Order: sequence, then C-alpha cells, then structure tokens
Amino acid sequence: MYVDHLEERQDGTLRARTKCGDYTKSHIRLDRLDLRVWRQTKRQIAEELPILRALAEKLEAMFAVEFDPFIRDDIQVRLIALERIIERQRQQYSL
Repeated sequence: MYVDHLEERQDGTLRARTKCGDYTKSHIRLDRLDLRVWRQTKRQIAEELPILRALAEKLEAMFAVEFDPFIRDDIQVRLIALERIIERQRQQYSL
C-alpha cells in the first residue's frame, strides 16, 4: 500500500502519488529529518550488502584452501565478524 501512495526519492524524502499519500505524508510528518536520514541509510545499506556478501564469499573461499592454522583462525574471525555485521544490518533495516 505504501508504494501505491508514496514514492521514496534518493534524498530520503517522499513524493505523494495520491491524495491519500499527501495526507498521510503531512499528517504523520513522514519527511522529518530523522526519517529522511533513516531512508537514506537503508538505501545505502541495501546497495552495500551485496558487496559485503561477496567479500564474505571470498573469505570463505580463502578459508577453504588455507592450510596454515594461524591464517585460518584470522580468516575465520574476520568472516564471523563480517557475517554478524551483515545480519545486524539486514535485521535493523528489514532487508
């Protein structure tokens, strides 16, 4: 229903597509600064998540072929941290 009445712009503001959207946008104050920043951040994270996922896959591939236990441990620590960041961002922004 949201996309039927409102359109998100790159700068985080909303454009009303209908009178209902215009009323909702102004009544709930959907263009206030904190919501604009949240929408911009969500958009940026959505663009970055595939890059982070590709990086995690590269670390997984490195881990699979590495024999040195110290290097394997280092890769594993970094991979776990990266996967936690990815999951937190996905949950926080419903991505």
